[in-house]
Amino acid sequence: MLAATSVVGLDASCQDDLTAAEIEGRRQMRAIADILREAGYPRPVMEEVCSLIGIRESCHIASLYRVTETELLSGKRFPDEAGKGTYRCDVHGRNPPGTRFRYLDGTEVLITPDAPKQQSFWRDPSLPTPPFYTWPIRSQIPVGFDNLITAGRMLDADTGAFGALRVMVNTNQAGEAAGNLVARALANGCPIPELVP
Repeated sequence: MLAATSVVGLDASCQDDLTAAEIEGRRQMRAIADILREAGYPRPVMEEVCSLIGIRESCHIASLYRVTETELLSGKRFPDEAGKGTYRCDVHGRNPPGTRFRYLDGTEVLITPDAPKQQSFWRDPSLPTPPFYTWPIRSQIPVGFDNLITAGRMLDADTGAFGALRVMVNTNQAGEAAGNLVARALANGCPIPELVP
């Protein structure tokens, strides 16, 4: 399995850009196969290809609360927890290109195309490591709506926090939390925002 394509600079919520991204992703797959063959490896056989391009992010809401990377990685607890997670904060940069991973234990790994992997600490490593992070359901409730809640990658988070919260196990929890809150709002006959601190 090889996951090596990267299509950046396009808006996945725009149909023309999404089509262009699908085409570019397929072009990159072919180019990777050609590069491997030219390097002396047997040309890989593509046995399976995803039916759609994977979208890391597109639209976000302006919510009742914006989650930050610092809150997540410090293990801050919220009275309206939507879920718990441990996936690292990963931020993919374009300028300079590379990926920065930050972990709950304070370690940081930076991977760039033209340099060896760099490992350091983003905080004092002697501090206690939180067992997990949480995020508030308020980050899923758009400002200005009485009966609307989101579940998934459109939640309100800064770049680092989004790099952790975007993964499936966390979005599954966000969906369950949203469903539970809607059920409570219906049972109590009140708007969704009235049920959160």
